[in-house]
Amino acid sequence: MAQKDKNFLGRLFGGGGKKKSKGMTAAATWEGYKPTFTTFGDNVLVSELVLEAIRLKADFISKLDPRHIRTEKGTQTRIDDSSIARVLREPNAYTITSDFLYKAAFLREVNENAFIYLDYYWTKGGYKYFTGAYVLQPKRWCYYEDEKTGELYIGFKFGDRNDEVIFKYSEIIHWRKHYEADTYDGGGKYSEEERRDVLGTLEAYHTICESIAEAAKCACYFDGILKVNAFGDEPENVKKVREQFLADLRSNRTGVAVLDNGAEWQDVKRNLAMVDEKTISHFETKILRFTGVSPAMLAGDFTTAQKESFYERNIESGVISLGQAFTKAAFTRWQKSHGDEVIFYPNKIELMSTTEKISLLGATNAMGVWSVNEVREMFGKPPVEGGDARPRGYNSIDEGKPAESTKGGAGNEEQTE
Repeated sequence: MAQKDKNFLGRLFGGGGKKKSKGMTAAATWEGYKPTFTTFGDNVLVSELVLEAIRLKADFISKLDPRHIRTEKGTQTRIDDSSIARVLREPNAYTITSDFLYKAAFLREVNENAFIYLDYYWTKGGYKYFTGAYVLQPKRWCYYEDEKTGELYIGFKFGDRNDEVIFKYSEIIHWRKHYEADTYDGGGKYSEEERRDVLGTLEAYHTICESIAEAAKCACYFDGILKVNAFGDEPENVKKVREQFLADLRSNRTGVAVLDNGAEWQDVKRNLAMVDEKTISHFETKILRFTGVSPAMLAGDFTTAQKESFYERNIESGVISLGQAFTKAAFTRWQKSHGDEVIFYPNKIELMSTTEKISLLGATNAMGVWSVNEVREMFGKPPVEGGDARPRGYNSIDEGKPAESTKGGAGNEEQTE
């Protein structure tokens, strides 16, 4: 690990951040004093259905394209040379952007809260220079308020360590899900009730799956009953008859064994009753509804319309809130007032089928919307030299070339730029 990262970990776990002073008290909330939050004790991730659904949502988030954007006089400009832009492209020395986003999204789904720390130092000009971003995994966290200034702080406890690391809350990216009744955290009492309900459903579903497995095993225990009439209470003789019967059955390729008049064979007919598919589907759908993932999405046989609906219903709001949380922590009020923000762009073209992409190109090509390389990217092709020039539209005059008149149109009227 690079020395820079060691310094960060040293600050974080070695007593870094702000020490809790006597002037710090538990932060008050609208619903009373509930400053400490602990991750849920009952784990819904024991279900493969829930785990795979959460992974699917995290995969969608991992495909986002984060950018530093500045909007001036209604015009958006992409800023690539700022420190926050570099951190967005490479969060830290051991994490790539897609893994960073996946981890943050996964923890947000599990705990309904995800915390990200932006490491920085102050420049001589009085600006934050960002050097890395780290997804935190605290065991517990607690909110504090400075009695003198009223500023809010958050304290983290990690693993088995007893010491608490405290940061200004404004320096932490807090990405919440289901921000409902609690003053500070996502989740809360309504989410806890929902989890208790789905845990009951998971238990019933697990019992059904176990019963099917047990029924299948029990049905394989007996093929039939060998009834020995001659020996009564002599178990050794009964065992000898049974072994002789099995030996004859194994050695006889016809599959027919011969019994004497002292024994008889009673066949056991299997009538294995399974839970009907409709019942199983009901439980699976109810469990998946808790995650927001449909059976079609989880199975991978979804339509484009289903994929778009899933994104808009379950992913888009999280994408917007993640950008706002980054913007809040990364920029000063002055920077935000001058149009600086972080936006996580989804590639909505990926949500389209090949037919829909072709239809889109046909409808917009005449306007000069797409360059050759952008079109090639839509279909998974590498860029070509000179393919970034964008047509001027309608008269197909390329960028950078002088306007030339062309003949065409209705009645062969002269068209000029």
